[in-house]
Formats: sequence, C-alpha cells, structure tokens
Amino acid sequence: MGDLVLDVRIVPAGPLEPDDDSPASIAIGGGGQAANFCAWTAASGEPVRLVTRIGEDDTGRRLVSDLEARGVEVRAVWAAEPTGIIAVVVGPDGRRSMATQRGASVGLSPDDLEEAWFRDAALLHVPGYSLFVEPIASAARAAIRVVREAGGMVAVDLSSAAGLRAFGPARMAYVLARMKPEVLFATEAEAATLAVPLDSLAQVPVLKLGAAGSMVYGHKLAAPEVKMVDPTGAGDAFAATFCIAFERGRPVVALETSIVGQGLPAPHNLRAARGCETAIRDEGATPATVAVLDGRLRVGLSDADLERIASGSVKVSSRDLGPLVILRAAGATTVAATMRVAAMAGVRFLATGGIGGVHRGHPEDQSADLEELARSPVAVFCAGAKIILDLRLTLERLESLSVPVLGYGTDEFPAFYSRRSGCPVSVRVDGQDECARVLHAAWETGGRGAVVAIPPPADLEGAEEMTLRAVAEIRDLSGPDVTPRLLARVAELSGGRSLDLNVDLVVNNARVAAQVARAFFA
Repeated sequence: MGDLVLDVRIVPAGPLEPDDDSPASIAIGGGGQAANFCAWTAASGEPVRLVTRIGEDDTGRRLVSDLEARGVEVRAVWAAEPTGIIAVVVGPDGRRSMATQRGASVGLSPDDLEEAWFRDAALLHVPGYSLFVEPIASAARAAIRVVREAGGMVAVDLSSAAGLRAFGPARMAYVLARMKPEVLFATEAEAATLAVPLDSLAQVPVLKLGAAGSMVYGHKLAAPEVKMVDPTGAGDAFAATFCIAFERGRPVVALETSIVGQGLPAPHNLRAARGCETAIRDEGATPATVAVLDGRLRVGLSDADLERIASGSVKVSSRDLGPLVILRAAGATTVAATMRVAAMAGVRFLATGGIGGVHRGHPEDQSADLEELARSPVAVFCAGAKIILDLRLTLERLESLSVPVLGYGTDEFPAFYSRRSGCPVSVRVDGQDECARVLHAAWETGGRGAVVAIPPPADLEGAEEMTLRAVAEIRDLSGPDVTPRLLARVAELSGGRSLDLNVDLVVNNARVAAQVARAFFA
C-alpha cells in the first residue's frame, strides 16, 4: 500500500544552464515506490494488489488504467486533491535528484480501507513513505494488523534518508521494533541515517547497494554488470522480486561446475549440467549453478555461462575463490568452493556426483570438501564419495569433523558407481520428508554441513577392479589433477559406461536434493 504518482524523468544532455534552455530527454509515466513494486510483481507473473489514494483527475485515471493494464489489481480511493507528481533529474553518473509533490496519496486514512483488501495477502509491502506522515501512517498500521491476523507477512522499505531525518531515526527504529517486519530494505544512506543494526529490526535485513548488488545477512551478493540508462525504480524492482522469492520460500539447490570444467568430457559435461538444472526445475525448485566469472562469484548461470566454463576454466577450490576473483579468470567450482559460495548466499542444499575424501594409499591427501563440510551449513547430496577414494578413512574423517552422513533409503554408504560399499552410514533416512526433518534438526542443534548419500540408479559392473587398476597406474600423481585423471582412466577401462552412469547419478542426486529442499520449506 502506498503511492501511485506521475513520474517526470529528466535526463539532461549536459549541465543544466541557469536562466537558459538545456537539451534533455524527458519521459512521463507512472511511478511511486508502491506502484513500482506492484508493476514489477505483476511482470513476474504474481498476483498483486495496490491500495492507494489518488486524485480524481485525468492524470489519476490514466495512471490507474495503465497499472491495471499491466496486471495489477488497483483498489483506489479517489480524492479531491490532485494526483502526486515526482520530478526525477538523472545526472551523468546515474545518480538522481527528486522533487516531490505527494498529492492525494498521503491522505489515505484507516476509514478508507476495507479489510477484504488485506485478508488474503500473503505479504504486505509498506514503503517508508507510507509511515512518515499521517493519516497514511495510521492506515498502514491498520492494514498491517489485518494482514498479521490473517497469517500474512510484512516487508518495509525505508524509502528515503531525507524522510527518515524528518521523521526521526530513533522514532522510526521504535516503530520498526514494534512492527517486526519479516523483511527490511534499506540503502546504505538510509541504514546509516537509521543508525540501528537492520538485523535487530527484521528477520531478513536487506541492504541495497545499487550497481554493487546487495547485502543479505551480512553477505554481499554481486549484481550482474549492465549498461545503466536510468536507475529509477531499480530498487523497487529488486524489492519486488526478492519478496516474491521470500514469500514463496521456493527452495534453491546449488550445483558445482568442476564437473563441467574438469570432471566429465564433452558432451557428457554439459548434458549433466543441463540435466541437473532441468531435474531441479521439474521438482519445483530453482537451480543455482556456481562459478567464478569476470571477477565475481556467480550463483546462477546462463547456458552461455555453462558453455564458457566447459570451453576453458580452471578448477577452483574454496582456497582459490579470493585469488580467482582478483585475477578475473573463469573458475569451475569444486564441491568445497560451491559449498562456501552457497552458504554465503544462504543456500542450504547442494547436489553433486560424489564428494572428495581421503585418497587410497595416500591418507595425507585429503579433499578440501571434508573441511568445508565442517564449516558451511549446507547439505551435500551425492552418490557417496568417489570410488577411487578410501571410503572407510573418508567416513572416519567425516566422523571426526562431526559431519553426519545420512543414507537416503540405505544403511550403507554408496561407492559412487556401486550401491554397496560395506561401510555403514551414521543414520538412515527414508523419503524426502524424513530427510528434511533430520536436516532441520541437525541445523537447529548447531550442526554445519551434512552428507546425504544416495545410491546410484545402477551399478557399474567391475567398478572396484577398474578402480584398483587405475589407482595402480597413476600411483605417483598428486594434487588437484588426481581425481579427474583417475575418473578418466576408469572411463577408458569401462568403455565409456562410467560416463553415462555418472550423468545419470548426478541428475538423480539433483532431483532428490530438490525434493528434500521442497519438503524442507513446505
């Protein structure tokens, strides 16, 4: 609920000359933080309603008609005051200056509202502009009460540092502390003006950093690089899509990319990556494939990004993330690196083929996956550890690191290409619901990473014999090249059968991860 106003956007071609004409690009259209939020929500395919007060004039009628044409249900309280107008002047660096005449919007009062407008709301978004002045502030509080009683959530955007200063930062902090919004959005200037930690006022504090991205729970999330033309409404678009994802609780499953860059040869590598993403989407979750590209940690890749990783990238473990960001090289992330990045982004579920572990004959050679499982609160869904590893020592190391190993419908730790290894798991879970409950309890009791071991869809006949032969042939190799070389040799010895099974098992792991993630957020 909030403002629907006329935006006049002015982009001067150069410095504005006093007492003279200055060429500029001028556009007129609908605006206002609440209306922008609703327009972007509708553009994302979600049902949305705007409750607003607007002038009963030609401008107001046109703005309501335009918003309705965009798919927004508008509950307009028509007023004798004129419709508000905001003049936005965009500088050469993209920064904006705004001259504001709020008009009819701030006159919305509790008596104007109908409870039916709010009873079915899953989330109510309240701009700070709707809290700064009366009577709209009282109307906002009344709407929040109705939404809360119906089990809905509340998101607040602080809107304006100047508005905060005029209202009083301490006073606003008190209002927010009583309101207890689930989500609180602020720019750096607004957060600095409020001078109270955002995480003390809301469940999910979101700091908007403009072109630099955002910060959620203290973790900085980069934004993609784009050509900036006019940033007006960009923060509202971000808030809308963030709230959509938050309200849905849509599960996200992270995917590593070392399988694309180094683990599997073409065309199996891209078939596995695309198959995993499709399986996750088919289960109602969102895939988030992780990589390092152009000096940024990326969570979610396009198909072109995947092809770029496949065509040439370096293998990136968790220790390499910082250097790769500075060197701006294309990096394919291992399970360890993907866990680290997923945890930074708040993603709790990760699917891969198999985790790393303790190497056969070289107990000093241990994968960073094991240490990262002890650090990052992420569940890794896999077909056990890769068969080329010492599974017994790997499980002992996981036990010493307090990492639970859940057998998904099995009492035995799978051996990647084989359903059985003779090694017991720490606990068996049957089905997605039980697995989700066990993971929730593990995290609630202070646990960090967890392994969910899923038997492969089929066994590779002779897998153990081929593995022993490969290990004997490549005995003196060490470092990050060991696993790809050994797996490549097993592929040769199996006549390519291991490659097809590898694709099938990683897609199956992704599917199960999505099912459990969906149950977790149900």
